[in-house]
Amino acid sequence: MPIAIRGLRCTTVLVAVILLAGCAFGTRQPTLIYPPAAESGAIPAAQAAAKPAPKNVQIVLGPFSDQRTDKKVVGTVRKG
Repeated sequence: MPIAIRGLRCTTVLVAVILLAGCAFGTRQPTLIYPPAAESGAIPAAQAAAKPAPKNVQIVLGPFSDQRTDKKVVGTVRKG
């Protein structure tokens, strides 16, 4: 294979890898959108399904410690 074609092929592959891996570079901040509060006096457009009978399942929540360094920040996206 001639050197010019081999160099072009390697360059094309390198450019493709860089473009496809571009999402891993840069800092992104997620947008957290919570549903709006229901207005008082609003009539629902649909009826909720009937609740199934409870299955008497006990849920136990154990204590946890918040190990974040900055406890005011929620939803930070890391590189990678």
